[in-house]
This record gives sequence, C-alpha cells and structure tokens, in this order.
Amino acid sequence: MRAPATVLYLYRSLQIIFNDFNNATMKFLLVLNNMIVACVVLCTYLLVRFGRSIELATTVVAITALFGCTAFLLFSYINFGKISGSSTGLISSWAKHKDYESRDDRKLMLCHLRGCPTLKVHLASFGYYNKCNTLPRVGKLIYYTAKFLLMTNRSE
Repeated sequence: MRAPATVLYLYRSLQIIFNDFNNATMKFLLVLNNMIVACVVLCTYLLVRFGRSIELATTVVAITALFGCTAFLLFSYINFGKISGSSTGLISSWAKHKDYESRDDRKLMLCHLRGCPTLKVHLASFGYYNKCNTLPRVGKLIYYTAKFLLMTNRSE
C-alpha cells in the first residue's frame, strides 16, 4: 500500500481529469448518443423495409453502420458505467486497508476518503453512466427501433 498522501494525490488527480473530461464532453456525449441511436434506428428501418429492393453495396454499408454504431453504444455504456463502480470499490478498499503507520494516519485517511466523491462520466444534465442504467438504455434503443418500424409499416 502506498502512503496515504500519495493515494489521495492520485485520486484527486483523477478527479481533476474527470471534471475536465465531463466539462468538455457533457453536451457532446448526449448529442453523439442521440445521433448514434438515430443511425441505428434508420439503418434497421432501411434494412427491414427496403432490404430486397436496394443494392448490395447499400445493404453492406447499412449493416456495417448498424453493427458499428451498436457496438460503440454498448462499449460506451458498459465501460463508462464501470468507472463509477470501480471508483466506489477503490475508495472502500482504501478505507478498509489496515496497513498504516499509526492510528492517526488511518483516521486522517478515512477523513479524507469521506470527502472523495466517486468518479462519474456525466450524460449532460440527465445523470451519469452506471452499470444499472446500461440495460434500460439498450432496451430503449430496441423499443424505439421496433416502434418506428411498426409506425412506418404499410401494407403494399
């Protein structure tokens, strides 16, 4: 275990990096997220509705865009969600560690750790990514895709 001052310095440095990241990408991540969801929905609609009447090259591009966008969404949801859980586990493991030089060091470390918020990647003003909201977001993607397909389904 590193010295308490080194641990706190490292964690505070990570907090500064995350604050800068969140300030730089707060609105951008939400816009990018919505654009990718729209891309997935439109590619799915294109493939389902016009699958037999479009050219092979267009089909390949649509399938590639569909898989690429879906993989990016899943990757970002899952990995951004892991950050919050990992930082919470990191703080609790530092708090449980008993290898301090003196009792005062332990008290000081626990006092400082209580002031360390967990690291989070914010999704604009709507909250932040965590493991719990990954599946509902993917579920909404599937729901809106199916709803769009049902709304535009016309008998021919």
